[in-house]
Amino acid sequence: MNKEPVDDRFRDMILNPDRVDELYEAVFSSWMRTSGLTDFRVSAGRVSARLPFSQDLLFVGGTICGQAIAGVADTTIAMAMISLGTGHRGTSYLHTHFLRPGTEDLLIEAEVLRSGATTAYAECHMRLASTNKLAVHAVAEFIC
Repeated sequence: MNKEPVDDRFRDMILNPDRVDELYEAVFSSWMRTSGLTDFRVSAGRVSARLPFSQDLLFVGGTICGQAIAGVADTTIAMAMISLGTGHRGTSYLHTHFLRPGTEDLLIEAEVLRSGATTAYAECHMRLASTNKLAVHAVAEFIC
């Protein structure tokens, strides 16, 4: 499999605090952008953000639905991968542990744990904004 060259434009965008939102708009789907993900902070291999509590994301029980949470985990991990500039192709595995219901804003931290020649591994923690208690833990594998 031939690797496509890394699009340096995206890496430059994500590592520039003034251009992170531009990258988010350029790379991710419109339905993901409707989640309201905001307050991006990026460094090489790390991304933090906030998912505001929204009626549009609620499941029947009044908590943020799992589909939205898994999508946000995948998106923030993908942004952390992009920040390395190593040409990751996409998610091959994502496992999401729901530890507490999302009943308020979630604070998100995604980090690349290892980036090798063929695969990369990352995790994402989502914490309740008011208590900092862990609500979600996701682990992912990406194809390089």
